Amino acid sequence: MPRHVLVTTNCQTAGIAATLRACLPGAEVTARFLATPQDAASTEALAALVAQADAWVLPAGHKPWLAEPPFAELVAGKQVVHVPQVGFDAFHPDLVYVRDRRTGGIVKPDYHSRLVIRAWELGVAAERVPLLFTEPVMRALGYCNRWAGAQAALKMHFDASCLDFASFFLAAKRLGVFMHSINHPAVEITTLLGKMVALRLGVPGAVMARPLPLPDPLLPLVVWPVHPPIAHALGVPGSDNWAIGHDSFDLPGYIAYAYAGYAACGASPDDMAWARPELGPPPDVLDAVMLDALGGHW
Repeated sequence: MPRHVLVTTNCQTAGIAATLRACLPGAEVTARFLATPQDAASTEALAALVAQADAWVLPAGHKPWLAEPPFAELVAGKQVVHVPQVGFDAFHPDLVYVRDRRTGGIVKPDYHSRLVIRAWELGVAAERVPLLFTEPVMRALGYCNRWAGAQAALKMHFDASCLDFASFFLAAKRLGVFMHSINHPAVEITTLLGKMVALRLGVPGAVMARPLPLPDPLLPLVVWPVHPPIAHALGVPGSDNWAIGHDSFDLPGYIAYAYAGYAACGASPDDMAWARPELGPPPDVLDAVMLDALGGHW
């Protein structure tokens, strides 16, 4: 088994690395966020770490790195384990990233409710926005039937990696709500990924049944709610309570928080560019469903 393992993924890095430290006693496990290929300094720093490692755990999407200098020569003779990026939007289909067209940066905080930000863009008063968080609205927008599409998308990421999707997803489903958001898995998931990587590194299969009560490295960041209509459709617990950093909000509280944030950043509706809008309902459908829920007027 390797003496030095390098883990370079994204938000999964800390959880996978902590699991490998528990599963590989005596091994040195170095955790680092991904380098930026265009950044010579970060690439050079990463290359130095790869040179020292016996095994490298990295995202499946970064396979092209292994064919490019300086990594093509550095990985010779080393064990490489490609892991998937775990994204799954069936629990949180209303969540969307938004960019500020003025700067190109993500509007902070990183996550936004599609319904709330669209209501703000259209000038809907904050006190009327809860009318949008109902079962008829969420069913009309397709929010209650995202499971099959989310599963298929996740399987594609696993198929490009070194890890088996079927065994992973069976274990994930048993956890209930296994995501904090569309791309932040719960600690049980990063632990599961870490155990699966450990198997690839030569740890006996009994590790999969070993309890590893590790802290969740993604808390307190953001825990997006599984809105009750979606939860009912999926058969999991639901709520309309947000956890953002050390704050928590009910639905009216979150709406007030979001509206205040948009006002504070000085952006206009025209400044907002939704990231990957094709993943949600078409804009005309979204607006039509919202208008109907609001009684025919904004």
